Amino acid sequence: MILFVLMLACGTANDSAVCTDGPTYDGFTKGFLIGKCQPCHGSNTPNRFGAPENVHFDTRDKAVDQADAIRRTVLEAQSMPPSGGVTEDEQILLEAWLDCIEEL
Repeated sequence: MILFVLMLACGTANDSAVCTDGPTYDGFTKGFLIGKCQPCHGSNTPNRFGAPENVHFDTRDKAVDQADAIRRTVLEAQSMPPSGGVTEDEQILLEAWLDCIEEL
């Protein structure tokens, strides 16, 4: 996994090799969102802890719609999830997925 992540880090945004071989929604992002985001941002979550009702990540399309906000809050501001816990490897994979959304 570490070698794969390091290889991804060498690519640039929209680098075709990174986008072709990089993380997919089903292979990485879906599980990341379920574990890190949906406890507050799931459409059926009973206690959203103040998360906006219109921000949920139940499907790939919903995640893509919120891609800019995900980048801002998880990668740039590192304010989400509020409890932390996003590893450096997860940040690299998430960034690669966000960079390649248009190509996947």
